[in-house]
Amino acid sequence: MRAGLRWIALLGLLGPGLLLGQTPRLTVYYYDRLPYYGNLNQRPGGMLLDIARLVFDEAGVACDFEETPAKRIPENLKARVNACSIGWFMTREREATYTFSAEPIYQDHPFCALFNQASRSRIPANPTVKNLLQGNLQLGMIEGFAYGDWLEANVAKFGPRVEKVSIGENSDNMYRMLLGGRFDYMFIGFEEATYILANNPEFSQRLGLIGVPDAPKGNLRYIMFSRGVDPGILEKVNAAIPRIRQGRRYRQIISMLAVER
Repeated sequence: MRAGLRWIALLGLLGPGLLLGQTPRLTVYYYDRLPYYGNLNQRPGGMLLDIARLVFDEAGVACDFEETPAKRIPENLKARVNACSIGWFMTREREATYTFSAEPIYQDHPFCALFNQASRSRIPANPTVKNLLQGNLQLGMIEGFAYGDWLEANVAKFGPRVEKVSIGENSDNMYRMLLGGRFDYMFIGFEEATYILANNPEFSQRLGLIGVPDAPKGNLRYIMFSRGVDPGILEKVNAAIPRIRQGRRYRQIISMLAVER
């Protein structure tokens, strides 16, 4: 009898979710980098975070969003079992440590070049990536930041003058360095560039944006999970992604940019 009571008490400690076979809650890490993710109207928001909400709702996965410094997120995912972060590029190094969603949740627009207006006379009207990287210009790149295979291969091929910078946790620091003349231009996703220029008069008046005609479609963005994520969570999320990408709400979120790809 006592053994039976101890067994009942143990089941109670396990919690109702495990007793009923429910999928455990998922911790979703994000950091402040609008328009992708951040805090809007005192709640987690941004384009990719809103897409992630659609995915988790469709999958029936309960989650808690937790703002965390970008550099700390990969370390947290090594330790937490049911945790993920949204919008990461898939690289060989990351695949060796983390589990990625089977499909991306978004594909970026092609890279553009954001430049200091003081350098405008040295930038061709419609520069190719070769024009920029072989020109008499200093390229700014964030130390430790993944830019994707296309851009990283071209930087290695053409060997431009590169200023590697550390921006801490505030991405505005990169734009302020560009304003201050630490480098002449930087490559940036169209989504981020247009958001920054539209929401900061200082940047819009002194920085310019130009397309790169030979830039391919942008990088694919995935959900990056801890290696030990519950298989039930991963299965449900992988099934939900293609469904939400065909849905009206998904198209509404990405159409807010109002540009053709």
